[in-house]
Amino acid sequence: FTETVGYHIRHEYRADEAYMRWDLDASQTNDVAALSGAFATWPGEDPARTVLVYRSAVDTGRPLPPFVEDHIRSVALRDFLMAIKARAERS
Repeated sequence: FTETVGYHIRHEYRADEAYMRWDLDASQTNDVAALSGAFATWPGEDPARTVLVYRSAVDTGRPLPPFVEDHIRSVALRDFLMAIKARAERS
């Protein structure tokens, strides 16, 4: 089972606060009912570490079986964390 879902998001990045948020761009055509998220970072107790807080919510606008929701949730989180890791390793 494969389905392509398209959506448009607006980003707001606040470098001085180490914070980014996003939400669904309602002025565009989207295949989901609602989407929002944010992340923030703080220096860790160990100078070589960073604390990351990540939040994301999606309302598909239609019922999904729990196993599909679980799969989407795990893949989205994994992909996000891998992108953050790759970016940090390039810096």
